[in-house]
Amino acid sequence: MAKPTTDTVADLAAVRETVRATLDRIDAELEGLERGSCVMTGQLQRLRDEFFELNDRALALVHRSVECYTVLATIDQGLNEGLEAARPHVSG
Repeated sequence: MAKPTTDTVADLAAVRETVRATLDRIDAELEGLERGSCVMTGQLQRLRDEFFELNDRALALVHRSVECYTVLATIDQGLNEGLEAARPHVSG
């Protein structure tokens, strides 16, 4: 087996440093992605909460609309009955 030369050892050391630097960059990128993922998860949670809040408000508006429609229908019925009672009745 041939003994490594100084150039070979230097080349291996350079490769090792390049690999370490690359692994450090990968670690930094992964850490950034994890932080970004946490931020995105938080944003998605807030959006989900806002959606449910808006959904609840929409349902409340629907219920209120039904209540208003019921009141208006009652008023309409009362007016119709009042008009009917106010009409002169013709006996035949």
